[in-house]
Amino acid sequence: MRSAMERDNEIKELLSDRADGVCKCPVLSLPIRFLRDMCRSDRYYERGTVMNQITMSLTKQNAEMTSLVLCGIVGCGKSSIAKEFVYRSLDLYDIVLYFRARDRVHLERQFSHLARLLGFLEGDGDLSVSLIRVMEWLSQTDSKWLLFFDDADDKAILKSFWPTATHGAIIVTSRDPLVQDSGLVSQRIDITNFDVNDGAAFLLSFLDRPVSAEADDRTAANIIADRYAGWPLGLRNTASFIKDKRLTPARFVKLQNQQSEDNMLLHGCSTVADLCQMALSDVPDDARELLDFLAFLVPCQIPTDFVDSSKFQFLDARVWLSSRSLISYDDSTDFVSVDRSFHEGWLRKLEDKPERYTCVLRRVITSLLDVLPEPNFIQPRDPELWNVQGMYIMHVISLLQRSHPQIPCDLVCHLLNLGLRAIQYDIILLI
Repeated sequence: MRSAMERDNEIKELLSDRADGVCKCPVLSLPIRFLRDMCRSDRYYERGTVMNQITMSLTKQNAEMTSLVLCGIVGCGKSSIAKEFVYRSLDLYDIVLYFRARDRVHLERQFSHLARLLGFLEGDGDLSVSLIRVMEWLSQTDSKWLLFFDDADDKAILKSFWPTATHGAIIVTSRDPLVQDSGLVSQRIDITNFDVNDGAAFLLSFLDRPVSAEADDRTAANIIADRYAGWPLGLRNTASFIKDKRLTPARFVKLQNQQSEDNMLLHGCSTVADLCQMALSDVPDDARELLDFLAFLVPCQIPTDFVDSSKFQFLDARVWLSSRSLISYDDSTDFVSVDRSFHEGWLRKLEDKPERYTCVLRRVITSLLDVLPEPNFIQPRDPELWNVQGMYIMHVISLLQRSHPQIPCDLVCHLLNLGLRAIQYDIILLI
């Protein structure tokens, strides 16, 4: 009888410690802030209505979980925007947790460290146990909480660390727009590059120069913004160089226009190609091959069938580049677009390798010759071919403009052939 009572008491204790499968958590003092390595930028630049959109999406007055992902290419400012939102919203949440989500190992360590800080684990503990206990805590707490997963480019990893709670708010930054389609994130905001005017204002703000700066500096800032296609990372690096060298934007542009291989005045200033190389250090070979191919074309309205023809299969490469927001799709028209800042930088990078440049150029010319019809002087305006005209002629013009004058003679003949096929549609070529 006694042993039965003791067993009943043990069961009661187990049930009280784990009611409904949730472990008993220690009493915690609020607010809780886990913001390791989340530095706030003292140079944050407002991006139109983006902050208002985030606030409206994540601070809804209901008990449901809300989630949002900021997507964009590397260096577009998505992490800076998310961090600024978190710091501005500290008073709205009892619990705010920040995780760098680049890889599984780093995430596991962060959850383990958080579990120890909260008193859920003693010593090193078990990584899987720490994750479970943090998730259970978020599910059972009545406190308002906000999670921030930064650089979450792998959907599978993100899914393993996604809370199962029915309340709370989660903000994610990722290069992969398909994070929203993973069944986790409910809303998405695409963070794009600046237009020229905003890019110039962004550059001047880093130089502590007002928008009402000298006219020549404003003009120069616009030129710089245009060269980087409004890419925040490129503009920020250029602003740092200008500031370090005690230059003005106008003086910088003047030196850049005078730059030659022997002129070292701007040595150390990262070019678009340099930044592209840094940002794409992990690019797979097939994705690199596809970027080479696209560099000669107009960066928008590239037919998907042209990119992934029977001759060249780039399916995996397209998936990888899309997951980094370097290319995007228009499902309604079946076109591929390339981010303009990387598009220009990649071509300049390709020009530094003559053999590879010629090989890729030959490949693009051959592909265009395959899809463009032979000249038909008997019926030069065949309506059945007008769709082809709309899809490919602009890429022929781009190819003619981007080709070096020192290309091999046989390629010159092929280029002339392409030009002849374009002329039959009354296209004026700017060669």
